[in-house]
Amino acid sequence: MSDAVLAALADVTAVLRSPDAAVPRSALDAPALAAGRDLMARFSDGEDHGRRRALALDALGALAVDELTATVARRAGGALRAGTDVVEWARQAIAEGLLGALGATDPTAAALDLRLVSSTLAPRTDRPPPRPDVVDAAWVRLTAAIPGATAEVRANRIALVHQALDATAGLAASALVARARSHAGTPDTHIDRVLAEDPPVHRTVRITRRQVSVGDVTIPAGSRVTLLLTADVAFGAGPHRCPGERLARSLAGALVDAVAHAGLGVPSSAPAYEGRPNLRIPAGLVAQRVVMSRPSAS
Repeated sequence: MSDAVLAALADVTAVLRSPDAAVPRSALDAPALAAGRDLMARFSDGEDHGRRRALALDALGALAVDELTATVARRAGGALRAGTDVVEWARQAIAEGLLGALGATDPTAAALDLRLVSSTLAPRTDRPPPRPDVVDAAWVRLTAAIPGATAEVRANRIALVHQALDATAGLAASALVARARSHAGTPDTHIDRVLAEDPPVHRTVRITRRQVSVGDVTIPAGSRVTLLLTADVAFGAGPHRCPGERLARSLAGALVDAVAHAGLGVPSSAPAYEGRPNLRIPAGLVAQRVVMSRPSAS
């Protein structure tokens, strides 16, 4: 298999929109999850993708974003303390809020299962993966907890949370670092800065099913093409463009606001990042008490 890396916006957009560039599906050792993954729009192309994306869009469209954001902010605020790992805190709050809105019977338990599933669908390179039998058990519980007429409906509701989880937590965490460096501005200001300068999804991959011509470059069939994502395509492009931009911005903003209202912040120094090929998610980012400086007496 040949490899190619594209960074120019026009080239990246052309590949993302090409019907001859497919999303990759790596082998999974967890068979129950593998069967569910194969029903998700995120990992599909062509007619299957169109049908499954419609299911995801139906689920997304049924969410009351403002109400959901308030729920996530309330849950998150109650769990926040100095010393809290803000990325793990954000993940749990996002997962609980979304799964509850989708009808999960026990959002807290379902969130833990979702996080196991998500860590297998988008694995880290800096820690060992969970055992396949543990992941499959989590998937079975998760599909039982989410209402839906068919396995395909349930899989795409779960996929909606999976796709929101890491990217939104990473967006919130990076926005907190931006806030620490410049207290001026609103959560939206910090989120806009992160999306412009260092988006949480900073690259994606496609596999060419046929020869693809991009500008003056011809990419052979069967090539693995890495696409570098900048501000103009921070949420993707083409048929797989992320439909949850408003939701992600709203949830990330509420999480940044919750930290500020608790009188907390994060270090302003450059963070370490999780071992994720396609994601920029701060690692080990801990909430700390913010000490406001007082003017000296004259």
